[in-house]
Amino acid sequence: MIKNVIFGKQSKITTSIVKYLDDVKIISANNLNYSKLRDNSQKKTNYIFNNFYPSFKLNNLNSANFQKFVDLSIVSLIQILIHLSKKNINKIIYTSSASVYNLADGLM
Repeated sequence: MIKNVIFGKQSKITTSIVKYLDDVKIISANNLNYSKLRDNSQKKTNYIFNNFYPSFKLNNLNSANFQKFVDLSIVSLIQILIHLSKKNINKIIYTSSASVYNLADGLM
């Protein structure tokens, strides 16, 4: 069985995805201990990225909080990818911010 790791704890999409997967671990990308990402097992893993700038804050995005937007959407993704054990990766999936468009309720 393939292991599934989802980055993004506080999300409607994560809540929906979990219902359809086995062997799931949900991790918050905020304040992540990157050394714990190294998996020494031989188990193949799907990494699902659902960590993004909160959709309810997108309408108020401006130069004052743009750095936080970049950190949450791009920098955290890069940091996680750098620290993953490459030999265990089955798939990397970057999810949509469908909740911005109220699509999450109709997905599942």
